[in-house]
Amino acid sequence: MKKEMKEVILNDEDGNELTLNLFKEFEYKNKTYAILFEDHECDDECDHEEGHNVYIMEVKKDNDKEEYIEVNNDKLIEELIDEAEKLIYEEE
Repeated sequence: MKKEMKEVILNDEDGNELTLNLFKEFEYKNKTYAILFEDHECDDECDHEEGHNVYIMEVKKDNDKEEYIEVNNDKLIEELIDEAEKLIYEEE
């Protein structure tokens, strides 16, 4: 059974709308981050290991509004990828 995920709509640097699925939020070094990915439909011939663009973004919450912020620190990105991989494989 497919897990129901929250959809997040963001705008890229060119103003194009990007719809992502929120896989999980997690805490790292006293900040909240989100693992988001592009969803696409595929048939039985589809390789499920390929084709998903995954994003890790910082989450800033203000009352009922959430803002997703790109992480621009290369060292932090590597640390977040390691954390996200642990969480993703825990879910399987």
